[in-house]
Parts: sequence; structure tokens; C-alpha cells
Amino acid sequence: MTFDAALEGGMTQRCTLPSKQDESGNVTFTTNFIGSTAREIRRVLRFIAAGSEATTLSLSFDALAPILLTFPGALDLTPDVRFIAFIEDLCFLEHHFDVPLRLASDLDSTDVVSARVMRLLVEGYAVAHPNDGTFGGTLDGSMDEGLRLLLTEGRAFVATYDGFGIQMFGELLEIPDIAYYSHHAVVDDAAAILQALVDGNGADRKIALRPIDGLPWVIYSPTRLQGADREKVITQPWNITGIPEDAGYDRLPNRAKDESPD
Repeated sequence: MTFDAALEGGMTQRCTLPSKQDESGNVTFTTNFIGSTAREIRRVLRFIAAGSEATTLSLSFDALAPILLTFPGALDLTPDVRFIAFIEDLCFLEHHFDVPLRLASDLDSTDVVSARVMRLLVEGYAVAHPNDGTFGGTLDGSMDEGLRLLLTEGRAFVATYDGFGIQMFGELLEIPDIAYYSHHAVVDDAAAILQALVDGNGADRKIALRPIDGLPWVIYSPTRLQGADREKVITQPWNITGIPEDAGYDRLPNRAKDESPD
């Protein structure tokens, strides 16, 4: 006799019971987490973790007496460590934002990084932005000492915005504010822009800033940072198994000295 049991969270258990007492049965577990919420998946992962050391499985149907299945050794159930950490991040976000995050079929490593980055931001940490980019603006033709230094040497730069959010699995996750920081930002085509300003032709000239030497922007929520009683912007690593940090993380002067948040 064979029967299937579908468990909430995307696990299916198939049991084949022997027809004779001296025969062996078979138990298999399959998972398909697409469409399940993070907390549903976490319950399945905890069941798998408990089952990995089990040698006996009890099956119960309605009011019938349970059937005990005995295994010659522990079940071969080995969830991926990185996936478990990802689901824990999603569970944190589900709880904090009070939304269901249902796993999508097009999941990739960018979702794993985004979940970790958003969790760190919510917890009041600074972190390397996972994407490259520039900040742009339009000059009015005037030049003060600050702009001259930016064009000739580069300088520290921070831009703060009210409201920041990301879309994750159909849900908008928003925090009160976001700051983009670089200890040394430079301007693309700085020499040409400086010369245009000196010649009186700088009005309406576009300007683009980026961190020096390919470093990442450091992002944090000022509100969350202050709420966590952190006085300094210390950039934390993503610290995701199997996914490298941003290529410039190790060169950030304000990076964390250890490999995990305090």
C-alpha cells in the first residue's frame, strides 16, 4: 500500500508499506517550496532537521492506532545551509513587516542578497549596496569651494532620502529613510566639467558621482541606526555562505573588523 501526505510548506511524504511482514517498506520526502511562505517553509526545515537523526517514524490516520516505521539508520535529510539562512532572513522580514513572503519560481542569488541587506538595514546596520551606480545632478554654472574640491580631489559624500523600499516576492518592504555614503566620492569627467565652469559654460552641465576606485556605496537607515544606539557608520559584511562580499568591501575604511554584526 502506498500513500502520499502533503505537508504545509511544500513537503510531500510518500510511504510504501510492505504487503508481507518480512518485506521492507519505503519512505521518501520531496519538497517544492514555490508559493509557500517563509514561515511555512521554516516549519518544514525544522521537521527535516529533526528527522535527519530519527530512526523511527510514527504515522497516524484519523483515530486509528499509529503505525511505527523503523529505519536501519538515520534518514538522509540534509537541507542546504545557505537556503536555511535565507529562509531565516525572510522569516525575520515577514514578522517585521507583517507580510507573507511566498517563494517565487525565479528565485536567484540577488534575492538572497536583497533579503540579507534589508534585514541588516532594519536591524540598524550599515551595509554595502549590492549594485553599482552614480548620483547625478545638474549644475547651475556657479562654483564654490566645496564643488571645486569635489572636482579636483573628491570628498566624502552622503545623500539622505525619506522612505526606501524594495519589492520582494510581490510585497513592498519599506523603511523610514535611507542614506548613501562614501568616504571618498569622485566625479566622472571631473576635469572637463571643471574647465567648463572656469570658462563660464558650466550651466546645465550634468554631473555624476561615484565612490572612488570601484568601492561600493554604503547604505544605512539613519532612523534605524540611531534607534539601535549606534553612533558610527560601520559597514557590516553580507556574510552569506556561498556568495562573495562586494569586490570592494575589504577596502572600505569603515568596514567591520570581524565577520558578523555586533
